Amino acid sequence: MPVVQSAHRVLFIPELVDIIFNSLDRKTNVTNARVCKEWSEIALDVIWKEVDDLVQLFSLLKPVFESLPEANDWFRFERYASRVRCLRFRSDKCRDDIIDLLDDVARTRTSLEILPNMHTLEWIYIHDDYMERCKLFLHRRLRHLTVTAPSHYRPRPSFYKDLCARAPQLHTLNLYIRYPGTPIEDDLRMLLRNLPELRKIVLPEFHVTSSLIEELSRAKNIGVVEFSHDQELGYGDRRNVDTFAPVLAQGAFPSLWDLSLAAKIDDVDRFFRSNFAPINITSLYINAYDDHHPSEVHDLLLTLSQQCQLLSKLFPNLVAFELVHKYPLRITLDEIEELASKWPHSILDEDAFTLDLRALLPFARHCPSLQRLGLYINATEAEIPSVHSSVEPFRSLRILYLGTSQARDQRAVATFLSRRALQEEVEDLRIRNHLLMDKGGVKTG
Repeated sequence: MPVVQSAHRVLFIPELVDIIFNSLDRKTNVTNARVCKEWSEIALDVIWKEVDDLVQLFSLLKPVFESLPEANDWFRFERYASRVRCLRFRSDKCRDDIIDLLDDVARTRTSLEILPNMHTLEWIYIHDDYMERCKLFLHRRLRHLTVTAPSHYRPRPSFYKDLCARAPQLHTLNLYIRYPGTPIEDDLRMLLRNLPELRKIVLPEFHVTSSLIEELSRAKNIGVVEFSHDQELGYGDRRNVDTFAPVLAQGAFPSLWDLSLAAKIDDVDRFFRSNFAPINITSLYINAYDDHHPSEVHDLLLTLSQQCQLLSKLFPNLVAFELVHKYPLRITLDEIEELASKWPHSILDEDAFTLDLRALLPFARHCPSLQRLGLYINATEAEIPSVHSSVEPFRSLRILYLGTSQARDQRAVATFLSRRALQEEVEDLRIRNHLLMDKGGVKTG
């Protein structure tokens, strides 16, 4: 078979063409859609798979709604609507008349499910006028929803009931809550009771309260409970979790494996020592927002090692460890050596002011799989290892982050860090928020 003919046939293998088209920009795929029928179907799937411009989408009905769409317009629109898998809407990035457009859609549509195959919806708004329009796109096959909660100044309890009725098989719910104060516990409990397939919930910080944990413990499929520090997602009041003492029943958290909590250290310690605590988790994030004593941290780690056996089994093969604190740790080079040797698979982020550049060396020796390392160090010239000393190279390191570490002699520090033994694989080095090294090349900053 001629080589040209073979190459031509390759360009008509649907799976291969799909991979190629997914790596191209929208404009190129619009051109691809006009090449032939085979390419057109694949290109249109890629073009309309993810939508973030409702005006562009509904212009397929009639250009900028010169007149109200009719049944024939909706019939033609179905060819494109069925391709949409993800819709993202942000009211701050839309035209002022978008509400009028959506109201026209609601009045003229010929089917309740406008985008029948969409599985992911993100609907973020500032003004509550946009909230009701979100309901247009809720349907039973929706699996992942990110949405702004209604304002407590204009309560709309029906929104949560409609959400459960229209999208009862949600797997992921990410809820933006734009106001602090009392959490919307009643609404959240109602959601959890009526979304039986929910597997992951993400809330702003300080909204995972005792009563909500109790409700979550009864959810059969909840595997992940997270909160976000992102102020854009909203924020809560730490007073909501000043008292964290959930009362659990037998069979609590049957599917939970990833838990995030914002609570006082001693409250978390008591929680994991209580009856029916979620001891089978394999991932735990704690924001201990209040001042605490080192002994409380020790007691909590001891409790976790005794109660959470799956966490304990992970310790020798730990792949990620992050300890962020407003004060640097008092830790020695010998303790860093022990830490690195005990966790050879770890990705470490840690604040430690008492360390110097020599603290990097144990991780190079003991952690061949280490890809990201963050340390807070005091790099003075007297503590910089000699260029003639033997240094084990990092084998897998991609990112070395030194944050705002002190470097009194930046030239000497840069010389040490640019040695081939240390920078053989490093792609990104940051110190004092200035990029000094990128893919092996030293820069000054």
